Amino acid sequence: MTPWSTASAIYSNGGNLIIPIVTYVFGPEWVLYTSGFLVGQTILFWTHCYTLLRKNGQVHLKNILFNVNILAMLAGTVLFVSGLHFPEVPRLAVHAVGSMIGPLCMIVTGMLIGSMKLRRVLAYRKLSLIVVLRLLILPLATLIVFRMSGLALWTGDGSTILLISFLAAAAPCASTVTQMAHLYGHNGEYASLINVISTLLCVVTMPVMVLLFQL
Repeated sequence: MTPWSTASAIYSNGGNLIIPIVTYVFGPEWVLYTSGFLVGQTILFWTHCYTLLRKNGQVHLKNILFNVNILAMLAGTVLFVSGLHFPEVPRLAVHAVGSMIGPLCMIVTGMLIGSMKLRRVLAYRKLSLIVVLRLLILPLATLIVFRMSGLALWTGDGSTILLISFLAAAAPCASTVTQMAHLYGHNGEYASLINVISTLLCVVTMPVMVLLFQL
């Protein structure tokens, strides 16, 4: 498998897609529980995934620590722990930007779908393997781990918290991988096809995964 196909199988669109779903299904207060998944994945994006897709394979600590995504997470952690709040005008601005993330991701995905020639799917024989790994194999492995760990029994809302994490694990391939593949000179068409096909198919696979989780 190529570096970008490996990264596509590993990393899910657990932020742009899952945050709107959690907001509308469970309520905005439950978005907090997507943060743990997102923090871990964002750190891996700019360490493991960055190294995987960069052709020289080098990681520069300065570029990681001062990456705007890492800085935003640190700032959010400080605000959460300290209990500090933005003044009303900046708070509304940040809230508006946050509300835009999900629709913007869908617009980007729609642009990719509009520019794709889906007959090109047949040219990439391993595309189906990557999509199956991302949408079926890895979520099922995650479900087995959750079942065997008994984490759902640790707290009264444990099942809901695990379901939110499971939704992120069952999400389609991360849009960030597609963008990084384009940025670092890899096969952008292949990466885009993986993202598009997995996003289209997740309409079927994610409800099935949720059903299996609830059994």
